[in-house]
Order: sequence, then C-alpha cells, then structure tokens
Amino acid sequence: MCQACVGKLLGTISALHLSKPQRPIDKEISETSATEASTMMPWPPPDKKADIIFHADLKGGSRIITMDGSYNLYEALAIADGKILAVGTFHDIEKFQSYKTRMVYLEGGRTLLPGFIDPHQHTLTGSVIKRFFVDCGYNDERKTKEEVLNFIQEKANNVQKNDWLLFSIYDNLRQGGDLTMSELDSCAPDNPVFVYYINMHTATANQKAFDTANINKDPKYYDNNNIFTDGSHFGTEGDPGSKKYNGMIYEEEAIELFIGPALKGQLTEFRVKEAIIEWLDENAKLGNTTIHEAGVVVPPNITLPDLLREYAEVVEGGNCRASVSLMYADCMQSDELDCLSKKYGVGSAAMQKLDAAMTLYGMKIVGDGSNQAKTAAQTEPYLNSVHFGKTNYHKGRLISMVDNIATYGWPVLIHCNGDKTLDDALEAIQLGYSAHPSNGINRIEHCTITRPDQLDTMKNLGVQPSFLMNHVYYYGYAYQNDLFGLERANRMDPTQECVDKGIPFSLHTDAPCSNIGPLQLIHTAVNRKCDVNGSPVIGPEQRIHLTEALRAVTINAAAHIGRAEQIGSLEVGKFADLVILEKNPYEVDYDKLIKIKVCETWIGGKKTQPHSTCCTKKPVIF
Repeated sequence: MCQACVGKLLGTISALHLSKPQRPIDKEISETSATEASTMMPWPPPDKKADIIFHADLKGGSRIITMDGSYNLYEALAIADGKILAVGTFHDIEKFQSYKTRMVYLEGGRTLLPGFIDPHQHTLTGSVIKRFFVDCGYNDERKTKEEVLNFIQEKANNVQKNDWLLFSIYDNLRQGGDLTMSELDSCAPDNPVFVYYINMHTATANQKAFDTANINKDPKYYDNNNIFTDGSHFGTEGDPGSKKYNGMIYEEEAIELFIGPALKGQLTEFRVKEAIIEWLDENAKLGNTTIHEAGVVVPPNITLPDLLREYAEVVEGGNCRASVSLMYADCMQSDELDCLSKKYGVGSAAMQKLDAAMTLYGMKIVGDGSNQAKTAAQTEPYLNSVHFGKTNYHKGRLISMVDNIATYGWPVLIHCNGDKTLDDALEAIQLGYSAHPSNGINRIEHCTITRPDQLDTMKNLGVQPSFLMNHVYYYGYAYQNDLFGLERANRMDPTQECVDKGIPFSLHTDAPCSNIGPLQLIHTAVNRKCDVNGSPVIGPEQRIHLTEALRAVTINAAAHIGRAEQIGSLEVGKFADLVILEKNPYEVDYDKLIKIKVCETWIGGKKTQPHSTCCTKKPVIF
C-alpha cells in the first residue's frame, strides 16, 4: 500500500483545517492520558436501567452471539450509556427494563454479533482513490487487458487535451498481465495516463505522464543518485547502454512522483472530507464498527500531533471507530511519541484511551512488495523463474528500525508477503523485544508465504499474523499455477496451522487492495475457494471452523489494535458496538456465508446505518 501517499493526504487534510464534524462517536478527544482514562467507575452502577434491550426469537432461529469465549448463544442483551449492561436469557435481562427502555425484537433468523473489525485498511488512500480515480478493475465488462485498454481510450475521448486520466484497481493477474507505456500511449497520446494496480505496489503510466511528472529522461539517474530509499524503481527495456522506460512503476516513493502532480488542485477541504466520511460509511454499511489505518507518514508541512488531531476530528464525523499505526521514520522524536502515548494510547489494552473515537497502535514497516507483482522476497524462486523478489531493506537496516521502535515502547507491524522477508522480520523482533512483550502484540501483516518453522518461531515470540484472506479468494488459482506451484500455494495464509499451533490471528481486507467487507473474509477462511470457475479448494487442510473465522474479525482483531478490553465481544462493560445479520451464520451452508446481508450496524449503542436496501425484514422496535 502507498503509505507515503497516505501521509501526504493526511498532511493535505490538516493543511485544509477541516472543521469539527457534527456527529461524534463518543466524547471529544481530550488531553486526559490513556492511563487516567483507564481508571473507571465500576460498571454497571447500582440499579442501572437499560436504554435498549435486544430480544432474540430463539424459536424463529434468531440468536445473540457474543464471541466472549463461552461460545454460548444468548436470548437477550441490554445496553445503557453506550455500553453492554447485561447479556443472558430474557428473564435475566428484563429486570433492567424501565418505562424508558426501547425493546428491539430480533426475528426471522436475524442474529446479533459484535461489530466487525478490519485490522488493516488504508482509509485515506482508499477514499481518495474511490473519489478521484476511475475503477478499471476486473468485472464482467473488463475481464481482459484489451477490454481495459478500450475502456481507457473511451475515457480519453471525452476529456480535454493534457487532462490527467487516473485509473485504479487494475489487476495484472486476472486481467491479462502488465500494461505497457506504448499501449497507454496508443489509447491516450495527448493525456497523461496513470494506472494504479490493485496491489498498490505497482502502476503503469504513459510517456505523457512521465513527461508531465518531470521524470528524469535517463533511467540510470535514479539508481546512480540513490533517489529512492524503499526499493522503488522504474521498469525499463532495451540494451544495457540504451535503456528506456517501459511504463512500469514500482513501490511507493516512485508512485508518489505521479500522484502528487496528478491530484494537484483537486483535494479541496469539502471533497477530501466527504470522501473519507463516505469510506467510513461504506465500512459501517458492511458491518465494520472499527477500522485500522495501517501506516501513516508525517509529511513535511505538518507536525505529527497536528496530523493525528485533524485525522481524529474527521473520523469522529464518520460511522466507524478508527485505529492508526504510524509508519516508521528515523526522524521521530521520543518526547513527541511519549505525548502521543499519553493522549491516544499506543499498544496494549491497558495503554489505550477508552473514550476516543481514534486510538494508536504501533509502528509499521513495509518489508517487501507484492507476490502478485513478484516483488515480495522469497527463499525459493517464483514458479518457472529465477527471480526471488527483494526485501525493501537489508537485514541490518531492518534490525535497526525494529530496535528503535522497541526502544520507543511501541509494538511493531511488519508487512511480509514473502518468507525471506519474514525470516528477517522475526530475527529483528527477536533481537529487539522480549518474548510476549507487555506493551502490545507484535504483528506480521499479510504473512502470505510462510514455512512451518517460522510459525513455531512466531508462537515462541508471541508474534501474531494478520492474514489478507482475499489473496485466496482472488488469486489462489494464480498462486498455484503461475506464482508458486501447488505445495507452496496450498500453505498461503495458513490459518488452520495457526489454530493447531495455538497462534491467534486476525483477517483483514487491506482495502482498497481488496473489497471492504468482513463476510467475504469469513467465507474464504472457511471454504478456501478461489473466485475462478473450476478452481479447486486452495489448501483444503487450511480451512477453519466458522467460530475461528468470526474470532478473527472480532475479538482477535480487537486484540491486534490493543482494544480487546473495550470492543470485539459482547461482554458487560464493553462498548455496545454491534452488527445485525439477516441470517445466523451457524445456520447457513458454508458456501453461502458470503451472501449473508448486513441489516444494521450500531456503535456505542447508536444505530449508524439503517441499510434498508440490504435487509427485507427489519428488527421490530417497540
């Protein structure tokens, strides 16, 4: 994901001085420290009455699933002051009823669960891409590269000369391979064209875009002058002495050279704020009550505290709670980070600020690229290839970065798609941290290609993976046949192996790198089927039970952002973040889990989305 661009966008938002939103989720973020906020009155207070009681029709198949570890199915749940007051039988709960209590009756199989949590998204980049880029991704009308090129040409015919044409979500694996500069030149010779791939690690641009972005004419300039620090580079073709650009752009710093000029003048206060709010609303519509922004960079025109304050104010206007990781940078100051720790909390539940719409969790390092682009670093070459991919940092540099994060007292999140990168990451964590550190769970992001010995090391260190399960859904067939072969592909995202070894894990979408929505993640983890006609099950031995999949998007995901004591399960004293599904997932055929509709989403005891188009029969309120 282009976290550098995320940082730039955050800086733009702050520079625009966005006004305070009108729909706070909880209280305005104050200067109270996380430690002080954690010292709370006992809950519930004596004689507390419910504001709302949910009553499930057990005979009709409706249930309340708390994910509290007991795995019991309950009949009733009471809410007061935005928190869970009680859960149990209706006989247990009705003593909390008063004449002011609202009763919500769940019938027809409607099932109440904890609100879902996506522990790895890119909210700012995703919202801006959705607003300012044209989707050219895989669908029924754009299944091939030729159809994509025709689509781009149609758009070029309807814009003025020299206008930027920005496209996103192109899928090189599903739509027929990489685009080339010459192909884009043919589609739009008079317009700069930039096509951002769905993996968010690669892009293609035409010659007009290279010229408009002032890319140096000589490709050797960027290598000879060490311009990039993150493995960024440009694709080239031709003889060694006369290389020229082929249009391909790899990794964030190179991609940023195009996105900045392309969006210049477009990011007005209203449009940026509206785009973010729409993104958060879309998450709520699909059942997410909390999302985690996986890595933000501090741009040069703003301080880190101001950046986070502005982002928190925007988040308070949306329909989701938010958690944020900072992208590691050498220039970070310990005293500034200490202040942020006190204001927002940075790691374990004991360190979190309970009443904030936005909290912090750890620092992120992007260790390698994308398997789909063959830039993730492997210990064995890609299928039918001599290429192993490449880490973004040499091992000594990575060890130093992780050691600095550990010294700050923050957890670390390391993006590892390849097993070579994972080797380096685990060594760095082992040197920088004690096993099972108290300041929060150290995470491996994506953790796609692994070996059994690496999972054993993770178990010993207390390191936990967050899997991008949609890799299996979209690319499992290509992983088997084009990238890794059967044996390695069957172990991609090894969820059941983690269950067997007792390693908790979460599931995430990495949106916009895949669709927003937890039910597709649950469906894929349980079924391991790729969305390709005739595709076999991808690693049948890695299929997990529905309960494990639900935990991965509720209580485990909450732990992965340091908030397991506040959200992720329906237990007394936790926030009343809820989702109502049209059907009980335990009563649905596993191959139909993805078709379950979200009826309502509640945050802090307040309904955020009616979703009238999703649910034909609403809960009865009386």
